[in-house]
Amino acid sequence: MAKILFVIAQQDFRDEELFEPKKICEGAGIECTVASITTNEAVGKLGATVTPDIAVKDARPEDYDMLAIVGGPGSPTLAEYPEVLNLVQFFSKNKKLAAICYGPTVLARASVLNGKKVTFFKDKFSDPIIRQAGGIVTDQSVVTDGNLTTACGPQCATAFGRALVDLLSN
Repeated sequence: MAKILFVIAQQDFRDEELFEPKKICEGAGIECTVASITTNEAVGKLGATVTPDIAVKDARPEDYDMLAIVGGPGSPTLAEYPEVLNLVQFFSKNKKLAAICYGPTVLARASVLNGKKVTFFKDKFSDPIIRQAGGIVTDQSVVTDGNLTTACGPQCATAFGRALVDLLSN
């Protein structure tokens, strides 16, 4: 059975960007684990609360087939934690990686986007970060480039979930 590690911010992850892809992946028989900086309750932008299964520092990358960074206004703070950046770098070289909304800014901060097609929630904050990291910006709602899948925001949560299932089946 394939396994995904979803990483969310402790505050202001985008609720539907976690719950919808997770539901789709679980429906496809994929085991899903939710991680954050701590296992303390995490609060979504829309008010949902989640108790993460594991702290990022305790996640063993060899236990998962994919790392997915969930977006939302809090997700860029994940790049402040070396343990998150180290996981992103490991998965970019050895496994499958995904991010939605502001999540690709974490990938940019981990220096794994150079030459990769990417989509994300575009604004004056995120656009320069992605471009400076060498990401090839697309206007697609979901894009897969090799072992990397990105999506533009909450309106793409369902398509993102399907793309994760597709990426894991290849």
